[in-house]
Amino acid sequence: MELVRLGINAEMAASLVEGTVLNEYNLLLGAGASIGARGGDGRSLPSAHKLAIEMVKDLPLDLPDPEEPKNGIGLREAYQEAKAEKPQRLIQYFNGRFIGCQPTWQAKLFQIIWERIWTLNIDDVLDKAAQQSSREVSFFTLSDRFPPKPHELAGQQVVHLHGKMASARSGLEGIVFDTLEYAKSAATQTGWAADFWSKYAQRPFVIIGAQLKDEIDLAPALDSGNSSLQSVGRPSVAVIKNVASHDKRRLERSGLIVIDCLGEEFINALLSDAEAYRRTRPEISAQRMSISSLAKFNQQFISLTYEEKIAKKSHDFYAGDEPVWNDILRGRDAPFAVMSDLFTAAQDS
Repeated sequence: MELVRLGINAEMAASLVEGTVLNEYNLLLGAGASIGARGGDGRSLPSAHKLAIEMVKDLPLDLPDPEEPKNGIGLREAYQEAKAEKPQRLIQYFNGRFIGCQPTWQAKLFQIIWERIWTLNIDDVLDKAAQQSSREVSFFTLSDRFPPKPHELAGQQVVHLHGKMASARSGLEGIVFDTLEYAKSAATQTGWAADFWSKYAQRPFVIIGAQLKDEIDLAPALDSGNSSLQSVGRPSVAVIKNVASHDKRRLERSGLIVIDCLGEEFINALLSDAEAYRRTRPEISAQRMSISSLAKFNQQFISLTYEEKIAKKSHDFYAGDEPVWNDILRGRDAPFAVMSDLFTAAQDS
């Protein structure tokens, strides 16, 4: 498997591929997912840290050099300074940078049917990439009405959690970058925000290019961690290039498998493994049952292959918890009454 070459073990890779093919995964994108694309001004889109460096130099801002770690200047500080001192210049700068983008590999994201796509980016890379897809793609921000999910394979929903420059009605309205905007976003519990919090807690996620440490508005969900492996038997992964060792440990503690590679490299591997999986499952290739219907059916079950690994650490049969399959396998006093009756009947016959 191509995913194994990226550092994920074969068992988890197999579960990830199967869950992706069966439309069980959510996709969460950060700045790293726009790497390779160009902004409306023709320049490569930067990471969050590089954007802060560019803003200080391009606007310019009277701030210490963000390239010096000791100065503690990050994107939030650069944005707050620009918004306070040069608001119109900032709007023009962001419009030029983040509207009219030119995607590269990002169109491949729409070759996978995601339960939903969530993005922390304010650019229109996904809008442009979606134009290369044959599927109907709908875009939303947190202020938009929360509609039902498209039926079957009809469409893909993309939610901009921090707003989008192309949709900002008056300059920077709806854009979430500074502390006050994060606080307002956190206090406004829209249907989209509530749905993200609910899904992130227990549904499987693929996260690309987001380190999940500066999203103050989403902190209650992100800091609580992801338990998809325990809840549905599917691993959640974070794909981050050159991830620092302390960030990797933090993400792993929150329930994520961390893969150190570029988003494009990961998506290429996932698409390759997914195609190989489909060749072994002709019923999927023939679409006798739609992928989303298969997903809904499979979500009713937990694969016993993973039962030992995903058993909750807090589970204690002898303390009164309801029995699970592992209790039976371990010979604990947890027989089901109907099985005892059948065993007795078989002996009598």
